[in-house]
Amino acid sequence: MKTYFIPGYKWPSDKESYPALMGYDFEFIPIKWERRTINDYVAQVLEVIQKEDQPFALAGFSFGAVTAMIVATKIKPERLLLCSVSPYFQEDQAEKWHDPKLFNKA
Repeated sequence: MKTYFIPGYKWPSDKESYPALMGYDFEFIPIKWERRTINDYVAQVLEVIQKEDQPFALAGFSFGAVTAMIVATKIKPERLLLCSVSPYFQEDQAEKWHDPKLFNKA
C-alpha cells in the first residue's frame, strides 16, 4: 500500500529531512507553503492523491498532520497517521515509529 506523507509547515519534502522515516516507503507530497489558507494546502494534496485508484495511507507531520486530517474527511485513506513529535515527551520518541504494522518497508 502506498503511503503519502505531508511535511510540516515550510519543512522540505524529501526523505533525508526525516531520518526517522529512512527505510520506509513514503511518497512525499510537495506542498507550496506560502501564505495561503488550509483549503489551498488541502487542494494541493488532493491533486496528487485523487488520482490514486488503490488503497493508500496518509501521514502528516505537524501542520502537515492538520492538513492530512482535513484531507481524510474528503477522501478516505486506509490508514491515517498524524504526527506531532516533541522532544519533551518520552512517548514521542522514534522507537515507537518502527512498528512494521504501520508502514511498508522500502
